[in-house]
Amino acid sequence: MSEFNIRLTLDLTCENTLEADEELDLLCDYISDRLLITDQRTVMQALAELIIELHDQSILDGGTMH
Repeated sequence: MSEFNIRLTLDLTCENTLEADEELDLLCDYISDRLLITDQRTVMQALAELIIELHDQSILDGGTMH
């Protein structure tokens, strides 16, 4: 096993919408469930890597994975 650091800075333009609130609730429920199975460090690492990978694939800019 090797260790590495992830430095993640986000600068997002966000909107306060019902859809965003509902998505937040769904993600929080899922992450809370994951924390019952694995440790916080593992979950946080996975979230950081996911955000980085989504950004690299331009999904957050309106693109798609396919």
